[in-house]
Parts: sequence; C-alpha cells; structure tokens
Amino acid sequence: MNHKILIGVISAIICVSAALTYLAYTRGGGKTAEVSSDGERIAEISLRNVDSPYEYPIEKDGHINILLVEEGKISMKSADCPDKLCVKQGAISTGVYPIVCLPNKIVVKINSDDSAADAVSR
Repeated sequence: MNHKILIGVISAIICVSAALTYLAYTRGGGKTAEVSSDGERIAEISLRNVDSPYEYPIEKDGHINILLVEEGKISMKSADCPDKLCVKQGAISTGVYPIVCLPNKIVVKINSDDSAADAVSR
C-alpha cells in the first residue's frame, strides 16, 4: 500500500513540473530581445505581455531596420540592406540563433530571465 502512495505522489510531482515547464516556454515568460550594433547594446525589448504586434524601428549610421515584436518572438520586418537575409530568416523565439544583418551591423538575440538552461547549452 505504501508503494502505491509513493508512486502516486511522484507521478503528481512529475505532472505538475511538466505543466509548469510547458507554460513557461509557451507564454514567453521572461523573454527579452537584445538589439546590438558593433557589440554595443542599443535596445532591449520585452517579448512578454505583447497584446498586439508592433513595429520597432532601429536607426543606425543612416540605415533603417524595422523589427516586428510579437508575444514571445521577434523578427526583422524590413531592412535597407541589399541581400535582406535578416528579413528572410523569419521570427526567432529562443536564444539558439540570432537575427544578424551584416551590412547594417545589427544583431538581435533572445535572452531569457528563466534560470533553466536550453538543450543547446548542455
């Protein structure tokens, strides 16, 4: 009888942990996007509690890049660079790959306030 209770308690703990982890990752909790140019941070944008998507212009050295900020993700909507690879990359929602506009020297990466490490860092 004691084994059944122990198994039930452990199962409940696993289920609650899985549910909390799922909610933390799907709601974009604690995420921010860091925008830098030439290694210098020029903006930090919160990606949580975004009620409706909005544009965030980045003007640097006569070049204009426009970011699209959405709940839990960010993308480069437009850029005045010749190849537009940063626009074609699409939205990012994790810190695995940054958005990089080499001609305009703009880097956008995701930071998370969560203390949990992602699979790439392990």
